Amino acid sequence: MTDRVPIDEPVQVTASSAEETFEVAGPGTRYRLQPPYLLPVAVSPAEMIHAARTLLAGSATGIGAPAEVDAAGALDRTPPDDERVALRQGSTAGFMLLCAGCTEEAVLLLSATADRQAAIGDFDAAVTTGLRLVQALQSAERVAEAVELAREVVLSLEPDSSRRHFALHHLGKALLQSGAVAEARDALTTAFRLREALGDTTLMRSTRQAMALLDDDPAQHAFATLAGAPREHAPDGSELEPLLRLAGGSMARFTLPAGAVSRAVRHRSVEEIWYVAAGAGELWRSQSGREETVSLRSGMCLTIPLGTAFQFRASATDALIIVAVTMPPWPGEGEAEALDGPWTPVVD
Repeated sequence: MTDRVPIDEPVQVTASSAEETFEVAGPGTRYRLQPPYLLPVAVSPAEMIHAARTLLAGSATGIGAPAEVDAAGALDRTPPDDERVALRQGSTAGFMLLCAGCTEEAVLLLSATADRQAAIGDFDAAVTTGLRLVQALQSAERVAEAVELAREVVLSLEPDSSRRHFALHHLGKALLQSGAVAEARDALTTAFRLREALGDTTLMRSTRQAMALLDDDPAQHAFATLAGAPREHAPDGSELEPLLRLAGGSMARFTLPAGAVSRAVRHRSVEEIWYVAAGAGELWRSQSGREETVSLRSGMCLTIPLGTAFQFRASATDALIIVAVTMPPWPGEGEAEALDGPWTPVVD
């Protein structure tokens, strides 16, 4: 077995509506991200521990029962010519132990591995191991240490580093666990922008999940009822009535007067499902070179996937009323990016 897949570049195995699972390095190494802080948990802890033992044995580090890991001593026994490979395998094994619930053993192995990787100049690998260690410290409830380490990793990277979005993503999750919500929002928003620029939908979805936790307070799990909502204007110019929200999404009603044309926009981190409650009109959507214009009528349901540019207009005779579900919840100002669309906007 080899160190094929660093944790910050997971292989997605399933993507059902219930949950996603990822694979570290071959059969028996599947894991999922578990709330409340999206930390990795093995689908089969016993298989994950076995895979970790096998990997460490193959890299000449040796492992008995998880509680018997002597990380520093094992790494000292590694032949110099194979050291980089063995250290990377040790990093993967440490992450496997974390997934399997062997948290303290994972902290020990990952800490020793990261130190050695930095000492021999394998800096990219040290970043991956460091971010795995951040998650292990979070799992061990050593949150202040996790935040401090994640900050160190971010500061060690150049502003244009291809690893920066990984580091900011994990810093954001650690800050969230520490209660520093405003700082967590800043870190995760920056991570999302970088991942959006890369166009990697798996990584974007991962950060969107973390961003959704920013609004996951106890009040959002209580029953709620709303009769009437204050009206404001959406970034696209339509009249907006914000409705209720939960941790996973928010709902709103949009009204476009008869003959009005919205501004063209694209959302940065959310996607939506629309239901046309009343009226008629047209919707233009464009994404990744594909575009279409569809007629809107009462009773229709449509999607605005992440990264989709869109513009809509009402018929000359009827106001267009749309009820939308936004996932994750609408994050606020700056979410909508103004664009050029096919029609000239006609809104107040």
